[in-house]
Amino acid sequence: MEENIKLFNKDPFKVLVISSNTIQDKDWQNPNYLNDLVNGNYCNYVNINPANYLDDIATHLKITRYTDPYIKVQMVSEEKDYIYELMYVEILEGVSTDFLGDEKDNEFATLLNINGDIVYGNAILMKTFVSTINNDMYFENITNELVKNVIYRRAHTKVVIYDSDQEAYSNIEVFGPMDEFANDFFSEYKYKIKKIELGFLKHNINIWYSEDTYGILDVCGNLIPELARVNKMIVFSMWSDTYRDSFTLEEFNKIIFLSKKLKSYDLPANYCDDEQDENGRLIVKNKYRILHKYFEENK
Repeated sequence: MEENIKLFNKDPFKVLVISSNTIQDKDWQNPNYLNDLVNGNYCNYVNINPANYLDDIATHLKITRYTDPYIKVQMVSEEKDYIYELMYVEILEGVSTDFLGDEKDNEFATLLNINGDIVYGNAILMKTFVSTINNDMYFENITNELVKNVIYRRAHTKVVIYDSDQEAYSNIEVFGPMDEFANDFFSEYKYKIKKIELGFLKHNINIWYSEDTYGILDVCGNLIPELARVNKMIVFSMWSDTYRDSFTLEEFNKIIFLSKKLKSYDLPANYCDDEQDENGRLIVKNKYRILHKYFEENK
């Protein structure tokens, strides 16, 4: 099967192998919390040899301990041109994990995961370059600083804000619940916030805005009512029901442009079909690639 794995990597690349651990005793309010997490003795930054890719993965996941193992790959973070994926052996709910003994719990990997799975045994975190503009795709070295940044971005996400007083858009980081930030941002308008949630290609867009007589028209393309005079506005993106994603001004500007060009914001069903590149690899059609594609076609 090794010959069916097509990698562009020629040289070894680093991944994070996460062995069994418990992190409940770590205080998230401690300034060193993230450093402590990514530098624990359960974090091993090791090389994977492209020529022995499957064997190396199997070794680090300790596959021989399992009967008929299924290796699950879950995306845990995404940004323009990069994805981070967690690889682990799936153990279905109700199945005993006693055979793993003292190496059962993997709380750090479970923290990194976003799909609700509890991770048992070893896990591997990998970073992949996925070009927005072409089919280039290859693994890159992962470091403790990159892992720390993945966790940081879970709580500190970029949003786009607009304030009619300055007549300017800006990208800022918001920490914690959006409701709390919105109450401060909208101030005396917080009880008059209008909310819109919509799908735009592969983005999940949330627009919260307030109006007044002296507000500004046309601050959000065709995504809000044409005659809305916006006083203040927050635009953010949700990755899932639980996790807010970072949303950049670059994405916002492309979406506003396309909102005036496209008749429908829905992604055509056939565009989601599997497609292989010239090297037989499955093309990753994430939201960044799709937005770039539609922008280039319509500009």
